[in-house]
Amino acid sequence: KDASIRDLYLEQGKAYEIEADFQQGRSDKSEFVKAGFLEDALKNYTMIGESLKINELKLKIREAYKKAEQTECASFSQTISIPKERVANYSKIYEDCDDLDTGLRIIGNDPLLKIDVKKLKEETSAELKKNSLLLFMPASGIYDGRKVAQTTTPEENTQVYFEQSFILNLSIRMNIYLKNFFSILNDKGMTVNNFINLYKKWDFYNADREIILKEGFQSFLDGKYISALHILVPQFEGCLRDMLQSIGIATISIKSNETQQEKSLGELVLRSDIRKALGEDFAQYIYITMASQNGWNLRNNIAHGLVSVGDCDEIHTLAVFHMFMRLLNFKIKNDCYVEDNKR
Repeated sequence: KDASIRDLYLEQGKAYEIEADFQQGRSDKSEFVKAGFLEDALKNYTMIGESLKINELKLKIREAYKKAEQTECASFSQTISIPKERVANYSKIYEDCDDLDTGLRIIGNDPLLKIDVKKLKEETSAELKKNSLLLFMPASGIYDGRKVAQTTTPEENTQVYFEQSFILNLSIRMNIYLKNFFSILNDKGMTVNNFINLYKKWDFYNADREIILKEGFQSFLDGKYISALHILVPQFEGCLRDMLQSIGIATISIKSNETQQEKSLGELVLRSDIRKALGEDFAQYIYITMASQNGWNLRNNIAHGLVSVGDCDEIHTLAVFHMFMRLLNFKIKNDCYVEDNKR
């Protein structure tokens, strides 16, 4: 009986593999369809532990998704017009700022650069109600030939569209506002020492990080975004852990053999106590850009050597820089940790 069940799974797996290439004889074959059938075949081989076929299909599925990204995906763009006078009005505080350390601190507090998560979630939900079909259509996320996300419920779909809206809003703010604000301060003669001055004054300063941060911010100023991101992304996580541990929030888990292991960044920023400490807006900012498969996932892609050259650009680096400026505005006040929101 066990042998016949095994043979059945094998036959079904082979049938799915054949259909992945045949696709009902259609001439315009789809790599997405191919990947789908290969995934069905993989499920059958997994049921019987067919290790060689499992490994083979994992490689084939990734290759199919890579080809699909190149041939079956389209890019969409939208032009947004904002009057120069409006940008100039928002820029005045930076133009009038003679102290560059203060200018950087203002960037961390600027409401124009902050996204109201509650409001954005309400707007996303309202849009989805107008197009209710989107709520029930499964959505997938593909990155470098890997399916990194798959929704199965309306709630998961809502979260995906919210995170996509967040990234769109963030990109607009980085492109239109922060790039301009930063350029104004840069033209005033900003140096890496201005960044380090803020870090040294931070209530959670760690001397061991100073040299590394200096290298990362210098790369940022020099426009070496690949180097800057590979230094600043893990150091941002480290600084966040420094702060949380200093205020009595554990960032580790204890294993059964009593060894300690750091919890993942994504796990940390979704914890209720840490979300309360950071504020929902900043916690979501960190999660979506650093740890979410539906967002930029910078932390994980950089840590595992999976980040693309396209993601190592000015906009991604500006966002990490902005998160640093926000983090450095947190301070201990009356035995509590608060974000200084003075502009």
